[in-house]
Amino acid sequence: MPDGLIFRDDQGHLLTEADLYEAMMLEAQGLWGADPEPAEGFIERAQAAEISGDSGTALDLLEQAHVAAPLSPQPLLRAAHIHLSLNDVEAAERCFAQVDQIFPRGYLDAKPALDSLRKERAGELKPGTYWRFVRVWELDDLGEQREELEAIVKECPRFAPAWDRLAVLRVMGNDENAAMAAIESGLGCDPDPETAGGLEMWKALILGVRGKRDEATRILVRLALDPRSTLYTECYAKCHLAKLWDLEPQRARL
Repeated sequence: MPDGLIFRDDQGHLLTEADLYEAMMLEAQGLWGADPEPAEGFIERAQAAEISGDSGTALDLLEQAHVAAPLSPQPLLRAAHIHLSLNDVEAAERCFAQVDQIFPRGYLDAKPALDSLRKERAGELKPGTYWRFVRVWELDDLGEQREELEAIVKECPRFAPAWDRLAVLRVMGNDENAAMAAIESGLGCDPDPETAGGLEMWKALILGVRGKRDEATRILVRLALDPRSTLYTECYAKCHLAKLWDLEPQRARL
């Protein structure tokens, strides 16, 4: 609950107005920043090679980018997706694991991917489920995306990332009840931290739209202050709090 534009969780931890403004500025500037300069040229050439269908050259260039900037997660993440496209799941998992080591608070889809591939290897998910999910994003038509996601969760009801994206599309289709059902389904199947945070935030946003602002606030404050939250979850929970309480980002003092 807010008290003079200060939010407190159940343990007494505080979020100030300035904390929310800083998060909004960080979101506006980009959470992860640009690629390190030593890696830029290699990454650009790798992109061109991948577009032309030369995956081998793309992977070689991304390896050079990784050597030039070993603490940059971007070359490894791009390489992971190429490995997935080549059905080299073990190599993809290694790359995602390296990204997770470099950026333990989460970097784009590294945590969902790593969690999904490990579950595929353990037999908890059907092999190829995560790559099938990745390819949904290649569909320009949102209706086609939703249709494919509905098929994925019907076949693999324990696959949380598909429930997360499906919830978004159901919200966009003005089907809040179905969105809430997708959120609860996703939260009930042991989601990775990134996906869990996304599901919880969508739940809070729907509650806010329904006029349950205090309930939405409790969820967002918990996500913003939980040390287990990913960087994305923490930042966007704070941004949504600011919007929920009509705070003005231009008043930030950084």
